[in-house]
Amino acid sequence: MSEPKRCPELSIVIPVRSEEANIRPLHAEIQAAFGTRAIEILFVDDGSRDHTFDEIKQCRALDPRVRGLRLRNHGGKSAAYAAGFRAARAPLIATLDGDLQDDPADLVKLEAALGSEFDLVVGWKQTGKSSKATFALSRLFNGLIRTLAKPKLHDMNCPVRVMRREVAESLELGADLHRYIPLMAAANGFRVREVPVQNRPRQHGVSKYSGSKYWSSAIALLGVLLYLRFGKRPMALFGGLGVLFFLIGFLVDAYYAALFVFRGQSIDDHFPTIMFGVALIVIGTQFLSLGLLAEILLRRLEAMSGRGSELAEEV
Repeated sequence: MSEPKRCPELSIVIPVRSEEANIRPLHAEIQAAFGTRAIEILFVDDGSRDHTFDEIKQCRALDPRVRGLRLRNHGGKSAAYAAGFRAARAPLIATLDGDLQDDPADLVKLEAALGSEFDLVVGWKQTGKSSKATFALSRLFNGLIRTLAKPKLHDMNCPVRVMRREVAESLELGADLHRYIPLMAAANGFRVREVPVQNRPRQHGVSKYSGSKYWSSAIALLGVLLYLRFGKRPMALFGGLGVLFFLIGFLVDAYYAALFVFRGQSIDDHFPTIMFGVALIVIGTQFLSLGLLAEILLRRLEAMSGRGSELAEEV
């Protein structure tokens, strides 16, 4: 009778793309860091054009704890994370980059820092991955995030993380939203902290980062901030805009109506301004209607899914 497989204690999700030279060294480092512990190593191949997946299969042949997932097309790191989180089987889930710049031994430190008090521990890289100019831009961008959102982390996009399974399951990872996993976790009520980690120079392959990532990150940040603030109460956004536009338009038209009625002044010369006021009233009404429809749709969806308010604790 064969011995039943142990359920892993930790799932390490590693998105990779064209990293064939890094797979085996990274696997060896993970083995050295975790020894014979019951872990699983999930390499998610995000549409590589080289022999990355062949290297993953070679590691699988040597170590049954290795699993390989291959995305049909290049979907980006968010899609790779989402696929890895769905496939992970352990109660704790960790993430690493596949470029050997992250030290797997740091995951042991982050796992210990998780303890019973926190739900997500993220790394804080105190040196940049590339040029000094890029690192300075990254510091500036992280400073902006700390100003606009919580939690107040030094490195929001550090890929070295350890989280409880519930955190991973709560994440809605659209395009580029993997950069804001701590932000989304905190907004969902999970406890987040950061711990300093190492950052090593790249040994093989080329960086997948470019200057355009900061533009896409800014767009994604705007989207996630709006969603986290108004996603559960759309009327707060659309209703506020609707009332603002409606009142401005109403006051503009009321002013010229009062001049015509009480002072007998001609309003012909002010016709464009009056029509502008009418347009603001119409836009305001549309915003209010859109907010009402969004609220109705949200309440119906919550009623059908039973997820209006998730239970945090039961005694």
